[in-house]
Amino acid sequence: MKINSKRLLGVLIASLLAGCSLLAPAGGSNVNFEGTTWILISYRGNDANTELGSVAIFQNGEVGGFGGCNLYGGKYTLESGNNRIEIVDLVSTLIYCEEPADLMDQEMALVGILSDATRYEVANGRLKIYNSNNEELIFKENQ
Repeated sequence: MKINSKRLLGVLIASLLAGCSLLAPAGGSNVNFEGTTWILISYRGNDANTELGSVAIFQNGEVGGFGGCNLYGGKYTLESGNNRIEIVDLVSTLIYCEEPADLMDQEMALVGILSDATRYEVANGRLKIYNSNNEELIFKENQ
């Protein structure tokens, strides 16, 4: 079996970011916003290629994950009660990956929307993050 080292590294970093501190989610869901590994399933209304392993983890004011080719990370703050989120200082490694064809589009949408995030919703095992143009990322809880 061939192991994709980039995906393995992404999963390892995502696992390290996951901790024990939990924040009550918006919307009364039983899924925790923090400490959950969120798998990207949709961006800007397009189905995500879930085989790329694009994930996000929010923990203790830091967000990090894997876009499918590159690792990214930054800081976030939440305004309790109104589902506002702000992500700042988002940085990413800068590797260009050619295969599969949709990889870079998906990854650029993920990082772009996160860097301009304004609000979020957590319900029914899903996390939705919206930017100032109302473009959305939809993640599902990794089970």
